[in-house]
Amino acid sequence: MNNLSYLIKQGIRSVWKNRFMSFASLCIMTVSLILVGMSAIVMLDCGIILDNVSDKNEISVYLNDDADIKHIGEVLKSNTLTEKVDFDTFCKSDFRAVKVKACDAVKKSEKLLRFTLDDGTGVDRQILSGIHKWYEPEDLVGKTIGYAGTELSEALIRSIMAYVGADSSDVEMIDVGFDLMSSMTTGNVDATIGCLVNHEVPQMEEEGFDVNWFELDDYGVPTYYEGVFLASDDAIENDADMLRAFLRASAKGFEDVKADPAAALRTLLDNQNEENFPLSETVETESLNTLLPMMETADAAFLSQSEACWQENIDWLLDQGLIDQAPAISDVMVDLLAE
Repeated sequence: MNNLSYLIKQGIRSVWKNRFMSFASLCIMTVSLILVGMSAIVMLDCGIILDNVSDKNEISVYLNDDADIKHIGEVLKSNTLTEKVDFDTFCKSDFRAVKVKACDAVKKSEKLLRFTLDDGTGVDRQILSGIHKWYEPEDLVGKTIGYAGTELSEALIRSIMAYVGADSSDVEMIDVGFDLMSSMTTGNVDATIGCLVNHEVPQMEEEGFDVNWFELDDYGVPTYYEGVFLASDDAIENDADMLRAFLRASAKGFEDVKADPAAALRTLLDNQNEENFPLSETVETESLNTLLPMMETADAAFLSQSEACWQENIDWLLDQGLIDQAPAISDVMVDLLAE
């Protein structure tokens, strides 16, 4: 105790003897602690503000004390502030397809991601988006697409990417052969091209996967006939009546399916090759519901073809370098039912 008392007394004497330096040191320590505390509060507030910005957009209006609130309310309720934008004004808008070059989470924010984008101007742009709740940064850069290794699939990807203002190098293409669905379900690729909307899509959905798909002809690829009947020149010339009978029988079958889809589905399931290729009633029902409205439309009857459609595909194949020269329409199609 004597030693402790001695030390305390000596400490007090030393502080008093150097009271000005001690006071200055105390002030510096106090100011430093205040600055550290204020910095922590500012960083916390910035995080909260950024999260609020990502949650909602608000417009604050400040009014004078003598403002006529009733008149302002009437103006807001009128149509003067809700007129539609005319077409010429809309055309001045600048919509761009951009490439995500980098993406990282905004510190102190649970919702914001910071994107570095290439919009084709040569100058990288940065934007903030409140989608961190649904995506991780690494999920949005460099998607991988699986395909069956055909030149046609590669051309389709090039055409789609060019249509949206991007480049085929923005995605990585992996040849997965015909294991298109399994490459998706195992996570080896992010997307595939070549799957059938009436087969792989309902099959994956039945297995619990969320599937997103789109029509190729919505993105720069010409509309084409998914299934066509092929016949040799000799058969068309010498057995045309037999081919017409086959086409009429196909048309009759389609009419029967339209008249009673449930009976047609039951016929399919009752005659399936269950040992080698078992069918799912849920998948086949969804497949039928998907196909029926596609196989006949108001503009195109079942089994009909148009020269315009074939010509558009020929031009596209030639443009993509998939054929060396354009064949005549008469060399690729013939309408036996019209003859």
